[in-house]
Amino acid sequence: MQSAKLSLLVGGLLLVAAVSAQQTPATDPRLKRFDTNGDGVLDASEKNAVRDRVREQASRGRQEPKPGFDIIAGRRITEMMFPSHDGRQTRAVLSVPENMPKKRIPLVVTIHGGQGNRDFGYLRTLATPPEEGAMTSSPTVAMFNEQPWAILSIDYRLGGGDIWKDALAGIRYAKTLPGVDPDRVCAMGGSHGGKLLMEVLTTVGRDEFRCAIAGSPFQPNAYVSLVQDIDTPPLDALTPSARQVLLDIRSRMGKGSRRTKEELVANSFETHAGKVRIPTLMLASKGDDQVPYVLLQGTIERMQAAKAPLTLFVAEQVPHGFYWGRENAMARVGRGERSPAEREEEARARAEILKFLKTQFR
Repeated sequence: MQSAKLSLLVGGLLLVAAVSAQQTPATDPRLKRFDTNGDGVLDASEKNAVRDRVREQASRGRQEPKPGFDIIAGRRITEMMFPSHDGRQTRAVLSVPENMPKKRIPLVVTIHGGQGNRDFGYLRTLATPPEEGAMTSSPTVAMFNEQPWAILSIDYRLGGGDIWKDALAGIRYAKTLPGVDPDRVCAMGGSHGGKLLMEVLTTVGRDEFRCAIAGSPFQPNAYVSLVQDIDTPPLDALTPSARQVLLDIRSRMGKGSRRTKEELVANSFETHAGKVRIPTLMLASKGDDQVPYVLLQGTIERMQAAKAPLTLFVAEQVPHGFYWGRENAMARVGRGERSPAEREEEARARAEILKFLKTQFR
């Protein structure tokens, strides 16, 4: 479980950029473990140490599924492998009611953010009810487990090729599971997981699965994020902290600039957003520095113009990751404890997610 805790804290693609953009007090316990010189920020060497630690923990985490299953809070938890589109064996964790009903039940596929190739400890945080001693539980996932539904948390490869095909393979695998209603499968992904889900949605037809929930999907337009002049619209509307996050991302992902504008645009889900035919709930926040709302507006406008089945929820204050609602999310570093307004926004987001799913699962 310690591996799962660390993976959650530092595993996201945008972690280092997010931390460096904050005016972070040295007393923040989430920063202390990485801020080795105690100056309250992460310098270049400390950022590299974070990345090295992520890779080390990922390699040491539990890679093989536990035999049998666990019973947690009336749910049966099973670790498993599924074949991706090319036969690659991919990790997943399934949660179902301990006493499965006779009628087939709906299923929610959860797609994590950050880097791929996660261990089973991490994947459990997006499938199971809160586990004793765990600090990484998601209130949203806990809410899913309170429903008579199944939850399947899926992994994807670290890089190379069309990673979104791993996500699609996981969704298709979910439809084959015993006791699951293949006509009532919904997928939810956040950040990089949201990006992969959006890439799936722009590729498949209406009958592939029932619905989708995309939380702050990362890098809707790669050209805008990686190359475009930062002082031109829509980038000129970024807040100072969001601007710094983007500059840090560019310093680490600058290889994208070696591709042509046409290539970057063509491979961005924003370009193809009008093709989405599966009912989709998109969650965004104007307080998100890592996936700023202004960068998602192009995708939203394309979907609306094409009359795509889009439901939109936009928060005002909460930072990145609010759709999962984890207490120790790294996006909160430097922000202090949640304000009443932020807690209310997270609660409204969960209510919107539950309402959307119940409507689709009827």
